Amino acid sequence: MTGSKLPRVPYLSAQNNLLQEKSVWHLADASAEIDYSDGAETERSLETILKNATDLSWRSADFSKDFEDWALNYHLSPVRANILRGLSLKPGGRVLEVGAGCGVITRFLGDNGFEVDAIEGSQSRAALAALRCSGLTNVSIVQADFNKVTLPNEGYDVVLFIGVLEYARRFSPQFENSVEAVAHMLRRAARVLAPDGVIVVAIENRMGAKYLFGGAEDHLSRPWAGIAGYPRLGNEAGICTFDAKSWSSIVSSTGLQHSFFYPLPDYKMPAAVISQPGVNLDGAHSVTWRYPSVHRAENSIITSPMRVQTIALEDAGLLPETADSFGLVLTHESTDPKQFLPFGWIIFDDAESSSKGLKYLDPENGASWLVGPDRSVFEVSNSEPVSRFWLRTLVETNNLPAFAELVESHADQVISDLGGVPLESLQIREGGRIEEGMFLRPGISASNLISTKPEWLCKALEDFWLIGQPDLESLSCLQDCDDQDSFSRKTLSVMEAARINAGRKTTSAIYWAMGSEDFNEINKVSVDIDRLLTRHVTFLLPKTVLPKALIRFDPSDHEIERNSEQAKIETFALVGGKDEKHFDLIPAIREGRVEISPNLEVKCINKSVYLEISGSDPWMVLDLKTLGLPSDFDFCEIHVTITWE
Repeated sequence: MTGSKLPRVPYLSAQNNLLQEKSVWHLADASAEIDYSDGAETERSLETILKNATDLSWRSADFSKDFEDWALNYHLSPVRANILRGLSLKPGGRVLEVGAGCGVITRFLGDNGFEVDAIEGSQSRAALAALRCSGLTNVSIVQADFNKVTLPNEGYDVVLFIGVLEYARRFSPQFENSVEAVAHMLRRAARVLAPDGVIVVAIENRMGAKYLFGGAEDHLSRPWAGIAGYPRLGNEAGICTFDAKSWSSIVSSTGLQHSFFYPLPDYKMPAAVISQPGVNLDGAHSVTWRYPSVHRAENSIITSPMRVQTIALEDAGLLPETADSFGLVLTHESTDPKQFLPFGWIIFDDAESSSKGLKYLDPENGASWLVGPDRSVFEVSNSEPVSRFWLRTLVETNNLPAFAELVESHADQVISDLGGVPLESLQIREGGRIEEGMFLRPGISASNLISTKPEWLCKALEDFWLIGQPDLESLSCLQDCDDQDSFSRKTLSVMEAARINAGRKTTSAIYWAMGSEDFNEINKVSVDIDRLLTRHVTFLLPKTVLPKALIRFDPSDHEIERNSEQAKIETFALVGGKDEKHFDLIPAIREGRVEISPNLEVKCINKSVYLEISGSDPWMVLDLKTLGLPSDFDFCEIHVTITWE
């Protein structure tokens, strides 16, 4: 599709001598352009894509795909427009867009009925923006330096600086530092802003979590450059971003007021936004967990569990200081900036996943679909995403067997109680109960239920690796896991080994009672045994037991999972007295002088005693006073040799 001329004359023409050439307006008395580009090859690719597109609209399927090139995605993706979609902007209002780039946001504004003057300093980019906005009669592309254009007083309802102000000093070298250059541009914008208008700023945060933990600075591709305050490289390149405190100071110096909002994962490709008050609302930590930091530059140095560290910052209430990007709305003192942010948080709809998005206002108004005719209201839980809890637990313990046990117990609960809801849609309450999360109901990312435990475990572990990979790769217990397959295999093998070991473990116990007393948990000694390794068991009684006692032996003092099992008793003796005398109980067992439970059968084969166990809680009771023990035989130990078969 070839570009057509844009007949609309810019509002800027009233104060500036503008000429139009190939759908782009420019200052008649200024031929210089701002030298800023992603390279000639990228711009040629953009031109080809735009000319061949069958649909140039902001949500065109032609631009929704992944181009496998960051620059192309950035200049074409409909996701870029999400930075504005949650804001309450005056319908049909006049917009001055500063730094229009290749027109991705310009097209969104034009498609939604705004009257747009889009200033772009680069001649080649201005041409691409005009091509993207072909056919729109409410958009004018002006190739000019913002600082050299004469602006009308109170001429615009909205002024935009999306990804622009970090370069303020590069294109205004007359200022001593970036703070002064940014303040100058904001003051110019304030003069052109209508009394009830709004300035929108989107920019990286110098103190963003990804930078704090070793991520490369987006513009300079150097870790720690922004954290260090741009002492050399940033200063030489004319690049500078700011922290929240600095922004508040800059805005205050201009006489404007402001409110923050936080695009996630960043302003470049915002899939969600959280307002300043929304940080403390239900579900906010589920939103931040769903859209973690994304490294846009190479050379990051991540050596620690970044996601868990970011969780710690958020849980400490530091998201407003450590979000990777800031959005700001600035207004005159007579206008409340918060009126332009009518949301607590928003998850934007996504055509690729058929998600309808979700908008949460506050606990009183609840959440509702972002798009579509259905305006049902949903409650939002503040429970923690299960995958978030898993990662915190594994990082804390660095213990894969303990983690595998936790995951398997959750799998049992999800399959039996929830029918196999996928991991991404699960939350966990403080008491440990698993529940369906807000992403399944009302259905933001609902997927087919997984009804079998093995399938659920495989899918959950694969998804968990993708969610927590940077952190998982930092753990010593996972040193030999380099992809999701190896992680899943190792975790599942640990689960299988644990199941086998659990089948080997049991607990044997001795109870004693006198006269008419009942057996109880006070007069009891138990020993944990391994069916394969343990043969000789010594029960050390806490006090001497008289020879007239009743003795109860439970070979398996718990409910067994097997249908039946067999144990061979080789020795069973009382030990006591000053000389540690032994009294053998095997003859009494062989002779049947014992009471046994219905789950236990005693068999004597070739002078050996076998116990056939067929149910839960098997036991045998011997009445010592009938066995002829010496009257002075007080015992304090019982020795048993038993072999499980």
